[in-house]
Amino acid sequence: LAWAVPCAALATGINLMSQVSLFMRQPITPTLFRVDLEVSQMWVAYNFLLAFLISFRTGKAYSRWWEGGTLLQQARGEWFNAFSSLIAFSSSDASKSEEVNKFQRML
Repeated sequence: LAWAVPCAALATGINLMSQVSLFMRQPITPTLFRVDLEVSQMWVAYNFLLAFLISFRTGKAYSRWWEGGTLLQQARGEWFNAFSSLIAFSSSDASKSEEVNKFQRML
């Protein structure tokens, strides 16, 4: 909401300025031409800012998505290693029963 209200006010102001300049069409004088140029420059600046913000936010979202995928794969690998260790150190072989008991007590 903090970003939406100023952006809506700016868009409304730019729209009103463009409508005022459209209704006041007269033979081109230096003053009227300057108003059209200022409105045009405002539109260019607004569109540039909007494109910059959208591309910046998209890049941040993409990097967060990749970071989440990387962390998910890392967690999967850690769980796989832990489960592999449990299977490897919990043998049903009678000769290793003392080591297995020591390992299970350690957990």
